[in-house]
This record gives sequence, C-alpha cells and structure tokens, in this order.
Amino acid sequence: MLAPPDPVARGREAWARLREHHRTSWDEWRTVGEAVKIGRETALRAAGCKTPYGKRYTAVFGDWLIANGLDGINQQVRYRLLVCLDNIDAIERWRAGLPPAVRNKYGHPDSIWSNFQRRHESASASGQRRCIEHRPMPANAPTAFARAGRPGGDMIKRVATALRAGWTTDTFRLACIAIEAVARDPD
Repeated sequence: MLAPPDPVARGREAWARLREHHRTSWDEWRTVGEAVKIGRETALRAAGCKTPYGKRYTAVFGDWLIANGLDGINQQVRYRLLVCLDNIDAIERWRAGLPPAVRNKYGHPDSIWSNFQRRHESASASGQRRCIEHRPMPANAPTAFARAGRPGGDMIKRVATALRAGWTTDTFRLACIAIEAVARDPD
C-alpha cells in the first residue's frame, strides 16, 4: 500500500500549477492552504508562540515558506486562505448552494472569503436590519430649505454630527438624517 503523498509537497505542486496557469481553482487553493496551515503550526511550535504574530514567529514562518517553495504567496492572500480553511465547513455548504457558473467564478481565496462573508453577514443581519423611518417633515422645513441656500460651516457641522451619530451604509437613511439635521435647526 502506498503512503499518502505529503500535504506540503501537494501544496507546493498546486501552487506551481496556480502560478503557471494563472488559474483560480478553489480545489488547488485548498491544497495550498492545507500546506500553509501545516507551515503555520510548525512555525508556531518552532518559535514557541501561541499566536501567529511577532518577530520570532514571522521569521520562522518566512523561512518555512521559502524552504517549501510557498514564499510567493502574498501575505494577505495567505491570511484569507487560512481564514477560509478555519471556516471550511460553512464555506463548502455555501459553495454547494451556488449555481455552478457562480461557484466556478469564485476560486481565489479573496473572492471566496469576501463573497462568503457578505452572504453570511447579510443572512445573519436580515432579521435585525432596521427599516427607514418615514417621518413627516417638520413644519418649518420648507422655509428652512428656502433660507438654507449655500450651506455654511455651522450647517455642515450639524449634518456631519448627525451623520456620525447615525452612521450606516444605507444612503437613503443618510439622506434622511442629513435633511432632518438641517430642518431641525435651520438658523
């Protein structure tokens, strides 16, 4: 019976294929990730560290990457690849639910992680998402906007303060906050 191939050697071969063909195959990246994960664990033990941070760990891990032919992987890509592997069960379930064309589009660790995280966060936040409150405009709003003209420093400060206090990425909500800040105290 043949012994299973060394995961680090398989990772090195997968990395060579990824570089040579400029492909973004998730299966290849997973193989590379398994090798990098072994390297991280080896470097942690060799450096006597508990977390993958610090000068000693970085030096040992860098030497390991060079010795094993995996030093060409960008640090941020390595990080996202390891984060993907730490969440591999959830990511594989998410990928299994994608249409094949979309699944094949997401092959690089950057695209896998960002799209998984976006989908995962939107699914978990969908029940908690606030709706925009539609409140009637204050009675003095038309005159406030008529007198506003070009915004002065005080008006800009009020709007900026209101936006900072109610920060969101929802542009409609931001517009409502800004309008309310101007209408509340027009002078």
